[in-house]
Parts: sequence; C-alpha cells; structure tokens
Amino acid sequence: MNQHRNTFVLFIIILLNGCLSNQMLPNELSDYRATIISSRLPQKIGALTLLQAKSDANNISLIFTKSKFVDMDSLVKQVAIEFCEKEETRYLLKRGISYRIITLYSSNKVDSLNSISLNTCINDE
Repeated sequence: MNQHRNTFVLFIIILLNGCLSNQMLPNELSDYRATIISSRLPQKIGALTLLQAKSDANNISLIFTKSKFVDMDSLVKQVAIEFCEKEETRYLLKRGISYRIITLYSSNKVDSLNSISLNTCINDE
C-alpha cells in the first residue's frame, strides 16, 4: 500500500511541476494547472485512476476512481505534506490555489472529498 501511495504522491508532484508566471491571477493559475494535468489523462496510479482535472475559480479538482480500497484520508495527508514542502506547489497554495481530491464509486457517486490549501500547511506546522 505504501508503494501505491508513494507512486501517487510522485505522480501528482510531477503533474504539478511546470512553468509558473508571477503575473497570472489565481484563477488563471488554477485553470492553467488543470489544463496541464488534463492533457495527460486518464492516468492510472496504483489502485486509483485520475480521470479529470478541472478548475473552478481558485480551486483545482482532481477526480479519481478506485479499483480497490484505498485509505484516502491517509493518502491525502501524505499528499498534503508533499504539496506543502515542494516549492512549486507551495507557491500555488500561497497564491490562493486549493486542491480538491475527489474519489468516485463505480456508480460515479462521490466516495470521498478532501481538500488541500495553504491552511492545511499552516495547521501541519
């Protein structure tokens, strides 16, 4: 399970790396990041498949399906730590961008919804 979690964390970090402009507004940054991530989908990451990335104002929603049980709360905590520690994602969080990690049941109903924001980083310090 840790290997899948580590693979997921690394994949998300790789997806989120890229050129950023200090001139972009937060909603433009979130749209840009969602577009970059979407260009590489679908992406299987262990028991999860990232199906969609979309932006809404300053939020980036990452929508996954699961092929088997994954402790999403634990996984998102690990991803949040990585987001807070990595310079590029921390920059996005400081600019007001937040992430919603949504997992769906096979029936496309929401299984779990987790958020990562700068507040998440501050609470973990």
